[in-house]
Amino acid sequence: MKLGRFFQMVIVIVLLVGFLAADLSIARARQDEDDSNTRYMTVTTTYTQYSWQLVSKSSGRILCLININHSGMPTVQETMAVCQYALFPLATIWPTETAPAVGTPVPTPTDSPPTSTPVTALEALDQTNYVFAGSREVTQTQKTPIPSIVINISGNQTPSLKPYATITAYEPLSEYQITSIQGVVGGNTFTCYSSSCDVIIASDTTITYWANSSFGDQSPNYTATIRVSKKPEGYQVYVEANENFSLYTDACGPIWGTGPTANDSNWADFPQNPQSLATTHKLYYLAGELIKNRVVNTENCPGNGLFSDGSPNACGMDTAMPAVIEWQNHYDPAIWSAGREIGIPPVLIKSVIEQETQFWPASTHFALYEYGLAQINEQGADVALRWDNSLFKLVCNNMLMECKSNYAQMTEAAQALLRNGLLTMLNADCPSCKYGVDTTVADESMRIIAQIMQANCYQTGYLYQTYSTKANYADSWRFTLVSFHGGYQCLSDGIATTLSNGEAMTWENLSTHLSECYDTVDYVNNVWALTTGFQPNPALSVESRPAIEVITAVPPPTATPPPDPMSRDGDVQVIVFIDNNNDYVLDTGELVNGVDVTVQYEDGTKETKKSVNGEASFIFKNKLKGSKVTIMVPQVYRTMNVSVPDDGKIFALIRLSPPVLPTKLP
Repeated sequence: MKLGRFFQMVIVIVLLVGFLAADLSIARARQDEDDSNTRYMTVTTTYTQYSWQLVSKSSGRILCLININHSGMPTVQETMAVCQYALFPLATIWPTETAPAVGTPVPTPTDSPPTSTPVTALEALDQTNYVFAGSREVTQTQKTPIPSIVINISGNQTPSLKPYATITAYEPLSEYQITSIQGVVGGNTFTCYSSSCDVIIASDTTITYWANSSFGDQSPNYTATIRVSKKPEGYQVYVEANENFSLYTDACGPIWGTGPTANDSNWADFPQNPQSLATTHKLYYLAGELIKNRVVNTENCPGNGLFSDGSPNACGMDTAMPAVIEWQNHYDPAIWSAGREIGIPPVLIKSVIEQETQFWPASTHFALYEYGLAQINEQGADVALRWDNSLFKLVCNNMLMECKSNYAQMTEAAQALLRNGLLTMLNADCPSCKYGVDTTVADESMRIIAQIMQANCYQTGYLYQTYSTKANYADSWRFTLVSFHGGYQCLSDGIATTLSNGEAMTWENLSTHLSECYDTVDYVNNVWALTTGFQPNPALSVESRPAIEVITAVPPPTATPPPDPMSRDGDVQVIVFIDNNNDYVLDTGELVNGVDVTVQYEDGTKETKKSVNGEASFIFKNKLKGSKVTIMVPQVYRTMNVSVPDDGKIFALIRLSPPVLPTKLP
């Protein structure tokens, strides 16, 4: 995340953290035994802390002590984080009369606080000297939430000689692997020593399944109901009910009071599995980093595969391309898992990362220190800690600090330490690691990146409330990207100018008022082009799967007896609802919109529509009376089999149990 209005925000963007001089040693432990809902990893980091004194030129008095975690002089932001009140004794960040109530998230303040003098920060610093006061080794231990094991079950897509269900598991942490998949079918247990297995079954049954990881834990146990259909050309298997589902909802839509439309379906829909995020983009920056860090060998290319500016030449790009594809899809399981848990579209998360770093997780130290795959800086850490109280408590507890009810109530010095702690969790720099980066730290950071994106959704929603305005779903995400990249003041000024001009609150209008926000418009447009133009290539790596024959008595397929030869015209009406109160009655507000409903007839024809006001209607012609009609809601693994009645009228009510919704702020 970059900062559009650098000097305007200099007072409140503080204590940027670097680790280039760190002696980094990382020790990891398996998840805590007392927390069964979230996986955690304990990370111990040892780094060098440098201390500098800020001394007045006129009096020789020591004004303050600045501790930083990188070599070289402190930056202006780091200095102002600690020394603001020494330089401007009357400065305030948040006036008392507007201080937020306890427990209430507040936006990031961005205007410079009032002072008793018009002297700027840079002018004040010109009257001081930095004096090096020494260094020391610091060891920090933190508990980091990590992406969950991903596991799911599906039926075979085309008829086969034997009926089988495929169970696939993903370990989002690159340092660890899925060691086995286990389960129970009809009272018989099975174990498959692979991350993807075909479980052969004989008839309708239930399967309980789970996965084990070399991390030392296992996924929850899930149970699915499996239906087997015999056809002349072979067997087809459907998953009718599956405990392992949650009806995905973008967590930011309710914050803005809007939701996706049919035009947003290509990127806003939740992909069925991590493989659906796979891409083959030609990423030149990533290729250059892979060559420079010797991930790929280009010694046979002119210039060792690189131009003088560090970008790959044609030979270098061609040689690096297989590794480029591998790296850009390496984080897909972690992105998918974080998107599901937090409620952020995974395609959007991946697009942001591609725009920021092209999936190379090293930190950058230009005008600002920015860390990890999404290049999060002090401003991004501040937004996340202000709006996500669970993240604030996690970081605060990790640092063994006395944690008040929210981040905004902490002192400036404490806030600076908390931002330092959060940025440490995102920093994948590791001089002692292979290639200089720790990909496991990058994997672990994915959930935090999703939380930071959600925090910016809240900040955008706060501005909607402040200005009594709102925008549609797609533009709300564009505005959130403005907040993510350009900052609070950038978005606030854009909204204010758009309204003062009497213009509609659209990206087309607001984007014309962001000229002072550096490259924010180009940034948002680039991310949006990646998001809306997303074209996955899930067939990149199709691995062979072992087959586990739990039940061996599989009869040969037989033709379905011919039904009544009389044909019928008719319609299928499907109603989908979430029974939030578990009373098995369709109540007001329980209809589900935007869910794919598929109707498949026995002759092989099928049609898919999205539910509108909970309803999806289909018209059919010339279907045989008594022939089978399969009604499916694939996103939530619901299947219903009915027959064409004499009057041709089919009605189906699909009841869903309340799903586990994405976490939201208190």
